[in-house]
Amino acid sequence: MFSAVSRQCFACYLFLTCVTARGGKKSEKSEKQPNIIFILADDLGWNEVSWHNSNMQTPYLEALSESHGVRLEQSYVAPKCSPSRAALMTGIYPFRLGMQRNAIGRFQPVGLNYSLPTLPLLLKQGGYATHMVGKWHLGYCNPDFLPTNRGFDTFFGQYTHKTDYYTRKLNFWEDSTYYKNTDAYDLYENSSPSYEGEGEFSTDLYTRKAEQVIAKHQADKPLFLYLSYQAPHMPFQGQDPPAKYMKMYKNKERIYQPHLREDRDAVLRAAAISAIDNGVKKIVQSLKASGIYDNSIIIFSSDNGGSMNASNYPLKGFKTQLYEGGIRAVGFVHSKLFKKKKKTKQGKNKMMYISDWMATLLHVARLDSLLPPNVDSLNMWPMIRQGRRSDRLEIVLNLDQDPVAGTWSAAIRRDKYKLIWGQQYLLFKQMAEQSCSQELYDLEADPNEEHNLFASADKQAMKKAGLMRAKLMEYFQLMKTPADPPSTRAADPAKFGGVVSTGWC
Repeated sequence: MFSAVSRQCFACYLFLTCVTARGGKKSEKSEKQPNIIFILADDLGWNEVSWHNSNMQTPYLEALSESHGVRLEQSYVAPKCSPSRAALMTGIYPFRLGMQRNAIGRFQPVGLNYSLPTLPLLLKQGGYATHMVGKWHLGYCNPDFLPTNRGFDTFFGQYTHKTDYYTRKLNFWEDSTYYKNTDAYDLYENSSPSYEGEGEFSTDLYTRKAEQVIAKHQADKPLFLYLSYQAPHMPFQGQDPPAKYMKMYKNKERIYQPHLREDRDAVLRAAAISAIDNGVKKIVQSLKASGIYDNSIIIFSSDNGGSMNASNYPLKGFKTQLYEGGIRAVGFVHSKLFKKKKKTKQGKNKMMYISDWMATLLHVARLDSLLPPNVDSLNMWPMIRQGRRSDRLEIVLNLDQDPVAGTWSAAIRRDKYKLIWGQQYLLFKQMAEQSCSQELYDLEADPNEEHNLFASADKQAMKKAGLMRAKLMEYFQLMKTPADPPSTRAADPAKFGGVVSTGWC
C-alpha cells in the first residue's frame, strides 16, 4: 500500500529520533517521567456526564475532573471516530491524512498510514512501556496496521468499530448476499484471537484487562496505557448493560432535560456511561495499589460528539456534523502533579484539538525532541497545568471535496468565530445542494450556534469570514483525497474461521 521509499524514509526518521532521544539534553529526563493513562469514550454526548447534566450518574469522573483536575470545555475532535483516533495517534489533521470523510468500514482495505510515527511509538522510543486495551478502529487488513506494529507493546481489544457488548461478535446481515456468513468474532490479545471474558460486558472486560496491565507494570519504566472503551456506542438491542448499572437509574423519571426527546436508549446509554465511571474508578484504585498514582496523568475524552439518539444539549448537532455537538468533546485531565486544586472554566483562548495531545504528552514525558516535523500538534501543557492562554489560534475542523459528487465541506474556528462552508455533514453523506452554503457563528456570544451571522449585515463578521475562507484555501493545498475503497470479499471472515482477521490487503 505504501512505497518502499516511504518505508525507507520512516526507518531513517526512527534512526534519527532514536539518536536524538539518546543524545538529548539531560534536563529532558532529569526528573521522573510521569505515567500517562489516556481513556477514550466512544460517542459520548456533551449532555451525558453529571457536571453537564445532574441526572447522569458519573460521580467519579466528576470528582476526578474537580479535584486535582482540569476540565477541557473547548476540546475539539473530529465528528467521526477513525478521523479522531488517527489525529490522536499521529498529531496530524485528518484532512492531511486522507481520513476526513468517514470512519473505516469493517471490510475496507485501508488503515492509518504506517509510514508515520505514532504517539505510542515515540513514547516507546523514549523509554515508556506502551499498552493498549479496547477499540482500535484504525485498520487491520494488513499486519502493519495493527496496534502492536504501531508502537504498542501489548494489545487486548477489538479491531473494528462495534461488536456485541457480550459476545464480541459483529453482525453484517445487510451484506448477506456478498459474504458467506453474516457475523464474525472480533477480540484479540496481541495478534491472536482471544475468547477471554465471554458473556462479560465489554466495558467491564476492558477495565479488568487494564487493571491487569497496571498490576503487572514494572515501575522501572514509565507507563503509557491507552484504554479505549467501546461504550456508549449504540446499538444496544439485546445488549443491556449489567443490572448494577441499570439500577442506578431505576428511580429516574428522565435521563435528559424535560424538554428533550428521549427513548429507552437513553437509559441504556446512561447505564453504559456509568459503567465507564465505575471502570475509571477501578483504574485509579489500581494505580494507587501499584504505587504509581501520584506520578500519573489521567486524560479522559470522547472521540466525537454523541450520535443522533444521544444528547449533546445545549450544543447544536451530533456525530457526523460540524456543529459543536459533533466536535466538542467532554474531557478533562487529572493528576496529583497538579499541586493545587485546578479547575478551568469555559472562556477565551482555551481551545485545543485532539492532535495536540502528541506534542502535549511528549512534553510531559520530557521527550519534546521526538516531536516529528510538520505535525498539527501544539503543546497545551502550559494551558492545562498553569491556566495560561492556549497557543492555538485556529482549528481546521474539516476540509474535504468530492468533485465527482459535486460536494464540499470545510470548517474552521479562528478566535471566537467559526465558519462552516459547504455542507455541515461529512462528505460520506452527499448533499450537493449545500456545497455553496455558509454559516458563521460568534461562539462567545452564541455558543449554541443559533444565529448565523450571514443573515445579518455585520461587516466585521463578513470580513472575518473572508479571511477564514482564504485560510481554508491555503490549507486546501495540503489536503489529501480520502481513500474510500469499497468493501472487499477478500476480508470475508468465513475465510478465517469466522474471525475478523488481517492479511488480506
